[in-house]
Amino acid sequence: MRRIIMALAFALLLISAWLGLTLGQVDPPVKNLIYFHVPSSICALLCFVVVLVGGIGYLTGKKLFWDHLAAASAEV
Repeated sequence: MRRIIMALAFALLLISAWLGLTLGQVDPPVKNLIYFHVPSSICALLCFVVVLVGGIGYLTGKKLFWDHLAAASAEV
């Protein structure tokens, strides 16, 4: 059930972004900012989550793999 809800939310996100960027009345400079900043913020959030998971994994298991994963993600 959770996967279905996540897939539905992702599909709605893509559809609303497509409708907003194609049918919405957005000026070209603003549209160019959206093309750059939205993927950049998604990447930053994903890297933050990987650092969080790596830090928790290292603190609980003391395996060096998690520390290397968190450090590599923090560099990105």
